[in-house]
Amino acid sequence: MPQSTFSSINSIIERDKVDTPYKYSLLRAVIESCQEFPQFAKQGEGEFAGRVVLPVGLLVFKWLIYYYPFFEGEFVVLKIGERPGHRELAFRRRFEELTAFYAGRGGFSVFYDDLVSGSVPGEIMPVFASLVNKIRGTIVDNPMRHLGYSQTGREYAVFSEVERGRAVRASMRVDVSLLIDLCGSYALSQELYAVFRDLGGFILGSGCVSQRWFAFVMRANRDRGISEGRVMELLSAVPVSERNVTAAARVYRECAGEGVLRCVWSGREVLPEGLAVDHMLPFAVWRCNDLWNLVPADESVNARKSDRIPAGELLVLRKDAILACWHLMYARFPERFAKEVSVGLLGEEFGEGWEERAFERLCGISAYLIETRGYEGVGYPLR
Repeated sequence: MPQSTFSSINSIIERDKVDTPYKYSLLRAVIESCQEFPQFAKQGEGEFAGRVVLPVGLLVFKWLIYYYPFFEGEFVVLKIGERPGHRELAFRRRFEELTAFYAGRGGFSVFYDDLVSGSVPGEIMPVFASLVNKIRGTIVDNPMRHLGYSQTGREYAVFSEVERGRAVRASMRVDVSLLIDLCGSYALSQELYAVFRDLGGFILGSGCVSQRWFAFVMRANRDRGISEGRVMELLSAVPVSERNVTAAARVYRECAGEGVLRCVWSGREVLPEGLAVDHMLPFAVWRCNDLWNLVPADESVNARKSDRIPAGELLVLRKDAILACWHLMYARFPERFAKEVSVGLLGEEFGEGWEERAFERLCGISAYLIETRGYEGVGYPLR
């Protein structure tokens, strides 16, 4: 890493006055977008030549997930001097309406399911559309505008707005694809993108973004009796839904009952009582319940694979079995499968030749997780 890039990252984290956690949530969202959605990274053109362009919609999606837990229960201060009805966070009221709506409908996980599937109920859509627009505007007009100003004296010194984007309306079917299409784009330097993608986990770790966000919330709530454990719980909350896995499991269970299901890793026949639905890219590493990531496995084989990453040699040798699972899921859930592959693997429209492009991308993620991120891989044979 060039010394200038290291110094820039250090200054971004250490400096710049904050009275909200916006800076930390922006950095976290950018880093995770660089790591999880590189398929959407494009080379800039014109005045943005030599920079990497990414969708603002991915940041909006991340903020919806990050901030949801903070508005579900007790009043947690997220702005210096904030209290109910006074100096409130820009999108607090809309978020509180959204979480109140979902409180009796399954909460965080059901909201997440509705968001990724584009099925947020119509009665809450005016509030949700307004919330999305407010978050998008907040990201672009606040932390993105001001980050790095103390070092350079320039607005948009670190992240440049490329395309402003358009408003989300209550009549729309809002999902991640729509956020990507409508919310505009931003650019960052090639060097910063490479560092965030390859070393982002260290930047997010102790002493850096996550720790400083934690310290900010604790400081802002020091007189409110909120424990460190509660703040850590809010910061680390993720929507873990069984509904997505259940759909795939139901299909695989039917096939097993008909005697036509085989373990994707070993090739052995799988009976209903021995069926395990495996996340090819382990959920603990790549929080993804997309249908393309869910494959049938023999229970004992799945236990041996555990949370290891299938290496390229294993993926190539079992390619036909993986593609067979994809075709099965596509036949049963065509709209959902196409959408999830388009967003989760391709970074472009689902169309002719999607299998080879998606499989190549799967192999690329595997190589990245093993070779760059240092996760343990598992090769062939896996029996």
